[in-house]
Order: sequence, then structure tokens, then C-alpha cells
Amino acid sequence: IGSIDVINNFPYQDIRDYYAKWYRPDLQGIVIVGDINVDEIEAKLKKVFADVKAPVNPAERIYYPVADNQEPQIFIGTDKEIETPSISFFFKSEAFPDSLKNTINYYGIQYMISMGVTMLNSRLAEIRQQANPPFTGASAGYGDFFVAKTKNAFGVDASSKIDGIELAMKTILEETERARRFGFTETEYDRARANYLQRVESAYNEREKMKNDTYVNEYISNFLDNEPMPGIEYEYAMMNQLAPNIPVAAINQVMQQLITDNNQVVLLAGPEKEGVKYPTKEEVVALLKGMKNLDLKPYVDKVSDEPLMKEAPKGGKIVSEKDGEIYGSTKLVLSNGVTVYIKKTDFKADEIRMKGTSLGGKSLFPDKEILNISQINSVAMVGGIGNFSKVDLSKALAGKRASVGAGVSATTETVSGSCSPKDFETMMQLTYLTF
Repeated sequence: IGSIDVINNFPYQDIRDYYAKWYRPDLQGIVIVGDINVDEIEAKLKKVFADVKAPVNPAERIYYPVADNQEPQIFIGTDKEIETPSISFFFKSEAFPDSLKNTINYYGIQYMISMGVTMLNSRLAEIRQQANPPFTGASAGYGDFFVAKTKNAFGVDASSKIDGIELAMKTILEETERARRFGFTETEYDRARANYLQRVESAYNEREKMKNDTYVNEYISNFLDNEPMPGIEYEYAMMNQLAPNIPVAAINQVMQQLITDNNQVVLLAGPEKEGVKYPTKEEVVALLKGMKNLDLKPYVDKVSDEPLMKEAPKGGKIVSEKDGEIYGSTKLVLSNGVTVYIKKTDFKADEIRMKGTSLGGKSLFPDKEILNISQINSVAMVGGIGNFSKVDLSKALAGKRASVGAGVSATTETVSGSCSPKDFETMMQLTYLTF
């Protein structure tokens, strides 16, 4: 956060002057969300802030431009406190003008960028599931170029092993170039769009149960960045018309515009350790310059049309049904010995939650197995479920809101899940397969 000499020795008046210069009413916004009387709160605010005067000849709030660059800008740094290497590639572009944000065109552009980023992230996640992946983590994103409001940037990041920096860099650039050169497939886009529309539908269904901070964050984005806030009813209707009519070719065209041959910036940070070899700036530039000459083939989207379960299991019976000990619940005892409590609530309009517990856990295993058992939760779900790998499962669940996980603690085993009411059967199938 700065030099300790400055922190310990700056004149006290400097911080007073800084506060007076920038913390002032003409730059301020106040957001209040809750079960309030609007007129009463507004009157209180006016009273509280009545003595805060607008400044005379205030300093201008300047949004400084970020210069374009034809040649890549490379920054390589090491530090003893950094544990693992990280690499970030940025492709800068002009920020969308505030004056044009409250338009259908802006929504369409943001949607297309979101779809491109989502599909590239899915590809990177798929690579991450390999037995020996070329990076320990990788992601793509789009937004402000650091703190600048005058430039946006499409970015791809990766973290790597100490000896895997160059391989990680090469891999994420290959996937970025593959997306630019060949685009995405229809099946990839079908899944990404289905997942997007499912999230919009869920938000619409929960519109009467929306938490205060959701409103707060939306209002802050509007105040600081002029982001539109028409409300979920309008967004739901608009995106259900817009998204189905935007083809994958349009997404691919946007990706070609985002991944540029100029305005490139690279950050490479790693541990300051003896023996660690980092690429030179010239080598990083050569990687970027060679993107268009990479020997690449189009991505092949392997999709199974197999159902989660080919046939339903033989059902049991409800042995008994009565009011539960938990207020407002129903207690069921099943023929397989499982006790089930069901309780209806109005907490959420579009969510069912489930959790199952049995006693035992890691305590049942001999002490000599403690190291193996300590990793059981990390490893258990990596292999996917049923006939589906983890990657295949995410593809099979496109457009659905249903997830199930399992874990073992010191004294219990648990299985838990959540879903939209319309996807309840999918959640139960996942639960069965998880067992």
C-alpha cells in the first residue's frame, strides 16, 4: 500500500486536504434499501447533511485515458511472498460510452461477450480435468482494465507449478487463439445460452424474495458506471427475446474483435526463489507474435445424449407418515430405513434444499488410514458419477438448476443438494448416483 516512510511521516494536513478535496457531496451517492418509509428517511438525510456544503471551485474528477500500444507491454516481477507463479494476458479495447449504455444494443453486446467468456472458461475447465493439466488454474474474463474507466480488457489468466510457467502461458494462448480462429460450436453455445436463461429465469422467479444487497449492488453500479437497472421483469422479458435470436456466429465475431493484435499487456508474477527460470520479455513477445501461426485444430465438442439414469431404480415404500418433531414438518419413514423430514417454506420461490446425514464418519477408520481419509472429500467427486465424467456431467446438466455433493466429516457422512422445483427429479437422480 506504499512506502512505510511515507505512511509514518506524511504531514497530517495532507490527509485532511485529500479528504476535503474528494469526499464531497457533488461526488457522493447514498443508497438505502429496506423496509423503510421513504419520505421519512429522505427527510432525515436532508437534515443530517444540511451542514455539508458544496465546495467552492471543486477539483475536477478526471477519468484519465489509457494509451494504446502497438507492441506488447510486458511486466515480470518476483517476490518472496508469492507462492505460485501467475500469468495474465490482457487485450485492451475502448470502454463502452456511458451515454449508450441504456440501450438494447448494449445489452446485446454484453450478452455476447458473456457467452464468449463463458464458453472459453468451459474449455479451460475441461483442460484442468486432465490427469496432468498444463496449469493449476485458468480463467477468462472481461471488464475494466485495472482501475481505468476509459479502457476495458479481455483477459486470460493462469497459475502454474514452479516449473510449468512456459507451458501454462503457451496453453492459454493456444486456447485463446483457437477461440478467435475457429470460434465456438453450436452445441457449446446451446449449453451456455441455456444456463444463462436458466439463471435469468431463477432471478425472475425469486423477484419477490430478492435480498437487499442485490438491489444495493445494482444501484451502486448505476451510480458509478451508469449501468442500466430496468428491473428483473424487463430483463427477463427482453433476454428471452434477445438471446434465442443471437446466433453463435455473432458470438464468434465478437471474440475476433476482443482478441486483438495490438493493445496487449502481460503480467507475470512469481516467487523469488533460487533456480526458478522465468521467460524473458522477448520470449513472451515471441509467444504473442506467434499466435496466428500456431498449428491448431477446431475444438471438438464431445456430447453424450445418454440420460443420467437409463432406467429408474426399483422404488421402495413409505412405511409411516406423521407430523414431524420440527414445527410444520412431515416425518416419513421409508422401507429402506431412511427417515425423511419435509418442510414447506416461503423463504425462496425457486429453490428446494436437501441434506442427508448418517452417523459414523472418519472416526470409523483405523488410525493408519488417517492420511488417505483426510483427502476423501477432495477426491470423491473428481471422477464424476454414473457413466458421466465431471466434464460430461456439466454438459448433461446444461439449462438445469440441480446440484448434489457428498462429504465425510469426523463423525458423520452427508449428502446435500439444491435445485429449482422443476428440476427436482434431476436432483434426486444425482442423489441416487452419488450414493
